[in-house]
Amino acid sequence: MSESRPAAVIILAAGEGKRMKSRTPKVLHSLCGRSMLGHALAAAEDLFPERIVAVIGHSRNSVGGEVARLAPEAVVVVQEQQLGTGHAVRMVTEAVGVISGVVVVTYGDMPLLRGETLRDLVAAHGATADVFQFGVDHDVYRERGVARRRDTVVYYARYETDRRAVPHGLMALAELHRRRPDLRIALFGTPHQLPTPFPYEHLGLLSPLQLSWLYSEATVGLCLSLTNFSLMPQEMIACGLPCVELAGVSAEGIFGEDGPIELAPLDPWLLADALERLLDDRDLWERRSAAGIAFASHQTWDGATDAVEAGIRHALRSREQGECEDATHRQPRPN
Repeated sequence: MSESRPAAVIILAAGEGKRMKSRTPKVLHSLCGRSMLGHALAAAEDLFPERIVAVIGHSRNSVGGEVARLAPEAVVVVQEQQLGTGHAVRMVTEAVGVISGVVVVTYGDMPLLRGETLRDLVAAHGATADVFQFGVDHDVYRERGVARRRDTVVYYARYETDRRAVPHGLMALAELHRRRPDLRIALFGTPHQLPTPFPYEHLGLLSPLQLSWLYSEATVGLCLSLTNFSLMPQEMIACGLPCVELAGVSAEGIFGEDGPIELAPLDPWLLADALERLLDDRDLWERRSAAGIAFASHQTWDGATDAVEAGIRHALRSREQGECEDATHRQPRPN
């Protein structure tokens, strides 16, 4: 039977992690601004499964609380005795019943497992996934015809959202300021002024119109996402503003290795290097800016709506085809 998305993703998060020699449950150890369990939940959500099931056991209150905080729709199943992976999955079937369709079983202590990898795994087992791009509001996000500064970096420093990796972004800007103390740095996206070792302009929360003017004036943008693709870089490049994003995660899958976005690993010094390349190399800046405007020009919300509708229709056709195949297989054979 072919399904357009997994029936379930089961995340195993019941273990104690004795080898870590820590009072903190293994899956709650933080990596790059979020718990390992948080990374696993984000990868699972990228598949848009019909349900996510988290199996917990050791420190169930704290682990269950993390699941409830990050994925409130997830089903939580308690494994009273940690008797292995097969037993954990059995606890799921006993709690929620047999799940028909493709089921992905993954682990809460695998923070480097990406949603793209899980999609490839699902596809290899006969399921499909439809992809759509976010649109751009071109009435708002466009070049405003103001003079472009050559000394300004703007950073989406939404500290309240773990996936934004703000500690790494701030360290990158601190290194960049050390190299270029006269650089103008502006932070936005949070109402709070953040403690930093470098001076900056606190712009707070801005409206879309205010953002478009900011993007049209600035030299380089910085916007990081540890997990799913963000609208922010797309809106920056629509205004002709080249920006730096993380290599190896969803942005690279959307924009490509050498497209409109300057990519860098999650390393403050390498992020600072990427920002500096765009500040110093005028040809690179012009190439990224032109590629960004061209890329964004094709992204519309009407197109995104059509793609979502096509995906839903594909899912319904796949389900109907699968039900017909099942019915055919159930028909009695003549003696």
